[in-house]
Amino acid sequence: MKVLKIILLAVGLIGLIIAGSLLFMTVMIDIKVIWEIATRYGTTSGLKDPRQTVLVIAALAAGAGLALGVGLSLPTRFAPSQKKLDELVEARIQERLAEPAPAPAPEADEA
Repeated sequence: MKVLKIILLAVGLIGLIIAGSLLFMTVMIDIKVIWEIATRYGTTSGLKDPRQTVLVIAALAAGAGLALGVGLSLPTRFAPSQKKLDELVEARIQERLAEPAPAPAPEADEA
């Protein structure tokens, strides 16, 4: 399972790098060219540059994907070994509470 996890992490990291570069190329180059063509003749019809909006949407999508991935990867409950450890700790606490208190040590007489 550890090898599969490492492979999936590597594939995911490579995918993020490729997606980031494609997003950069689309937002900064392709949309810029389209925007320059659309505003070439100075028609001011209230158009705004869409690049900032696309970047905000991409950042929100990345944050949501990260939150979803973390949420899916978190365990829903303790592993059996953790439950056993908790039970052993609780049993040891109960044993210590049930033991009688040790008698105080006798004071040494000064000579």
